[in-house]
This record gives sequence, structure tokens and C-alpha cells, in this order.
Amino acid sequence: MIRYNNKTVKMLCLGDDIVPKAIYGGIKVYNSPGIYIEPTTKILAHLTLNDGSIVDIEDDGTGVLKQSMTSGYKSTCVSAVITDNCIELGRNAFSVNQGTQNSILTSLTISDSVKVIGDDCVLNCSALTECHIGTGVTEIRHGAFARTYALEKLILPASLETVWDRAFSNRIATTAKTLHIYSLAVTPPTFKQTGTKFTLFEAHQGKVRMHVPCESLSDYKAAAGWNEIPSYYSCFDILLKLTDESIVPLESDIYQGDVMPYKDTLEEVLFMYADSGNHNTDSAFEGFTNLKKANIYGIDDGYGSNYVELEMVTFMDCTALTEVNIITTIVEVDDGNFYNCKSLTGINTNADYIRLGFGYYHFAGCENLKQITSPVLLLHGFQYTDCFSGCTNLKEITLMPDTTSETVNDTLATAFNNSNIEKIYVPADWLERYKTAWPSLAQIIYPIS
Repeated sequence: MIRYNNKTVKMLCLGDDIVPKAIYGGIKVYNSPGIYIEPTTKILAHLTLNDGSIVDIEDDGTGVLKQSMTSGYKSTCVSAVITDNCIELGRNAFSVNQGTQNSILTSLTISDSVKVIGDDCVLNCSALTECHIGTGVTEIRHGAFARTYALEKLILPASLETVWDRAFSNRIATTAKTLHIYSLAVTPPTFKQTGTKFTLFEAHQGKVRMHVPCESLSDYKAAAGWNEIPSYYSCFDILLKLTDESIVPLESDIYQGDVMPYKDTLEEVLFMYADSGNHNTDSAFEGFTNLKKANIYGIDDGYGSNYVELEMVTFMDCTALTEVNIITTIVEVDDGNFYNCKSLTGINTNADYIRLGFGYYHFAGCENLKQITSPVLLLHGFQYTDCFSGCTNLKEITLMPDTTSETVNDTLATAFNNSNIEKIYVPADWLERYKTAWPSLAQIIYPIS
């Protein structure tokens, strides 16, 4: 007997074959190598009730978590985890009626798959103290977080594009905590209204604080809706999340000294600018062994592009670092930057290219690195050594030629010393130039299709 979707299910294995024997609904049973369960319905949310039991809310085929699905659990649900099958939290998904219903919901975790947080989603959830919004949310609708009196922290993802009126309104209760909202959106999300008299922070009672990127501060203060509370803003150049879930915003132009007090407790860089001028990253996180993730944003270079420069050994010996996301047009990575980041699996960026600065060991020792999502530019006349040494799982890489020269420098091939790269992709019109300049690598150089 096993439990499946809170039902007891009988399982039967017949014979020695591995032909599935369907016994109940969408469950498939294999005699060998074991039992495999393939559910026919998808789960939108896991609700933990006050008696410790867990209820799975099934999808009706829309991907929307509706009020009708949760209404029977609103007085007993203490926490909710939204799964990757959900694309929208519907109107009143967890809300209760003020005065006649009592919500004991304390924690809500919204997956990255969710795009929309619906009208009055957690309205009157006065016990809610933790809410994690996934990185895919693009819209927060009318009254979504109104009267969440116990909530003190909310991080708005960089993906957020639209916010409706009253989304963060009504902090009127005498017991209401001050809500600190940290926005990772560089451009203020568009403000929309359901009625001309409604505002974004209506009846905030001075119990809201906005924290936004410093380069965007003036934009937020001037933007419709967001300009309602100009005296309650502060800004950050770098935003840290610690292992105890606390948030630390810092205004800083040289990170190394300012982040050092958090060396043993830093878990994620939620946001940081990086450029050689006003935001120096040299050795900033070297040896931060609990750091797992970093999100890096570019600065306008004055020529129509965003620019990120990660200076020498920014993340050297960050052995727990698994994910780096860089949101910019142009990236420069200086020597030793990700040296010995053993857990790093990918450099994820929308940049046109990643330019490697002069030097050594840029990604050396990144034994779990599997992909770099933008072309890599090796500059003609520079010397590189062992840039990808020890990257045993990085099998393919795409290069962008340095068009300031019509030839390929033979010394650039040393970037691939002691690497396991099996395929190097280059523009078709540069293919023969690369093969001629790098004869030892010629057999693994291919044209970009």
C-alpha cells in the first residue's frame, strides 16, 4: 500500500517483465527495477495545515490556482508552496473576509513559473510573515498584498513589469509592521489603476519603505504610482541575503571592505552593479564559501549599452557558488575571477559577448561548469593562460573574433590549456583563420551554424 494524492492505492506487480501494469488512475507499476508512479494530474500547490497534514491542490488544466480550490483550507492552512505547474495565483487565492474569517497563513512560497499574482491574493492574511516571490512574476494585481499586517519584507523580482493599484495598501492596523519592499527591477514597473481614485500605497500610514537600485532612484520617485511616497525611499548598489534570510542593502563604490562583515553568512547577492568606475568588485567575495548565487546588473556606458566589469578574483574560491546571472549587454571578466568555484554550473547572461581581460585562470577549477550562454571574446594581442583549466564538464564554447585584427593570434590558444573542451564554435568566415592559427586545436574547431 502506498499514499498517492492523499489516497491509499493498491500496487500489484505481476511476473518478471517490466511492462507497466496500470492499477489506479495514472499510476504505472514496474516489477523491476521498482515502482514508478506517473500521475495523470498535476499539482499546483502543497498546503500544510495546522494539524501537520499536507494537502495537494490539483490542476484543472488551466494552471491557475483558484479561490474555489483553496476555500476549504483558508482557516487551517499555515503554509503554502506553489509548484512549477502553476502559472497564476487567481483572484482571492488565499484571501479571507475581514472580521468574519481568520487566516493563519504564515508562509507563502511562489515558484518561478508563476507570472501573475492575482487580485486580493493574500488580502487580510494578517498572520503572513514570509512571502517569497519567484523570479518569473511579471504582474501583481489590485490589492494583492493589502492588509498583510505582519509582513515586514517583500522582494520584487527583476521580471516585474506591471503593478496595479492598492497592491501594497492598508497598513492601518495599530499592530501593522513596517513593510520593507526591495525592488530588483531597474525600470519602475508600470502602474495601472482599476479606478482613478485608487493609489499603489493607499492608507500606508507611513509603514512602507521602498528600497531600489541607486541608479534607478530618481526614476522611481518620478514614476506614476511609485511617486506616492517619495520620502520613504532609500537605495542600494548591492543587496545581500544572509543565511538567516535577513536582507542587507548597501550603498558602496568599493565592495570589498563593505561586504567583509558578511563573509561567513552571505548566501546570495540578490543585486549588484559591477563596473570599474563606481562599483569596484576587485576581490570583493574572495573566499566567501557560503555564497551560492549572484545576480549582476550593468551600468549605462554612455554609448547605448550596459556594461559589467568583474575585476580580478571577484568570486575566487567561492566553492559553494552554483549560479551567476548577468543582466547586461557587454561583460568583461578579469583574471582569476571564478577560480576554484567548484560548484558553479553556468554563467547565464543575455550579453552580446563576454570579454576576457588579460591574465590567467579566469574559470580554472570550475569542475562543474557546463555552459557559458554568450560568446567569449579573446582580445588580439593579449595573453591568456589556462583560462578553462580543470573545467572538466565544459565541453563546448562559442568564440567571438576580435575584429580589430584580420588575423587570429596563435598565443590565444593557451586559454584552453588543460581543458576538456571538445568543440569550439567560431563564425564561418573565420573558421580557416582559427584552424591555421591553432593547429593543435584545429580538429575541434567548427563553424557556427
